[in-house]
Order: sequence, then structure tokens, then C-alpha cells
Amino acid sequence: MSRSVPTLIVDDHALIRDGIDRALKDSEFKVIAEAASLMEAIAQVKKWQPRMILLDLQLPDGSGLDLVKSVRSLDPSTAILILTVGESYEELSRAKSEGASAYVLKSAPISQLLAVMRIAIRSPNNFVDATQIKPKPRSKVVLTAREGETLGLLVTGATAKEMATLLFLSEATVKSHLATLYRKLEAKNRIQAIERAKNEGLLNLK
Repeated sequence: MSRSVPTLIVDDHALIRDGIDRALKDSEFKVIAEAASLMEAIAQVKKWQPRMILLDLQLPDGSGLDLVKSVRSLDPSTAILILTVGESYEELSRAKSEGASAYVLKSAPISQLLAVMRIAIRSPNNFVDATQIKPKPRSKVVLTAREGETLGLLVTGATAKEMATLLFLSEATVKSHLATLYRKLEAKNRIQAIERAKNEGLLNLK
């Protein structure tokens, strides 16, 4: 491939834009424009019609995914690479569903970035995930709404009697919920139950 791929860099940090620009100097990707915001990026796309866009998701005036949708409506053949410091599987999945060509971490080596860019320019509509980001495994433990409420109160140190008052239940019913909760979490006491609930992702404890 000759040095002829017009490229737009979209990132609100000048140092990152400059670094990518320098890294691409000896490649076939020619940086024709830069943008530091969503509105600026939209204007640059309309002006230059780049074939390759390197895009940060977190922009000061909106999400980079809005640019993905805008570009896809104008030209489905444009390659759009998401560059991000985050490792969010939800973010990755949304980028894919919105029509991005690839998802690459900013910490990736330049050689990897170039390799992904070359794949994306050939097949802009085939998503490339150049990360090791995986979805968080779902908890094997499934709680009812009442058991979830009981677990939330368990963390506070509330007694069965206090839980009964707060949940407008009988103490016997609360004790039944606790027994089921301990069984599902394979816990013998409150401390084990809280720890295992945290490990299962059922609690957000710091």
C-alpha cells in the first residue's frame, strides 16, 4: 500500500496527537488533520473526508461514539479506530455496535496499532478487538429481591430483628431469608457471607 491513506487524529490531548503523528510519519497513513473536540472532528471529517480516523472516546463536548455514528451515515467505508486508556467491556461492545472498525488501548505498541490500522483500512466494517478485555463473569449465585435486600442490611451489621423492622417482615421470615442466603453463598456466618457476596460481585464494597 502506498503512502496515501488520509488520516484524522481526534484526541483532546495535544501531546497524544503529536505522538501519534510522529509515529505514523514513515507509514502509509498520512495525517491530514487533527481535532480536539467532537464538533471540531465533525467539521474536519466533512472538510477532509479522511479514510482513517483515530478516535478517543472521551472528548470535552461529547462521546467519540457520536462521531462514529455521524461518519457511518456519511461514508460506511471509512475506517474508525477507537483509542482509549479504559478497559471497559461495555464500552468496547458499544463501540462495536455503533460501527467502529477497531478498539485499541493507548498503551498498545505502535507496531500493534499499525497492524490493526492496516486490517481496518482493508475491512472497515469488520470489527477488530486488539485488547484482552473480556466481560466480567456473571455471578453463579442468584438472589431474590428480598434476599438482596437482606444481604444489603447484613453488611450494615443489623440484627435479624432490626432487619425485620426495616423490611416490614416477621423476624422468622428474615431468619428464613438469612438461612437461604447463607446456603447459596456457602457461608457459615455473616463475615463469610459478606466476603463471598463481594467475590461474586453481589456487593460493591471498597
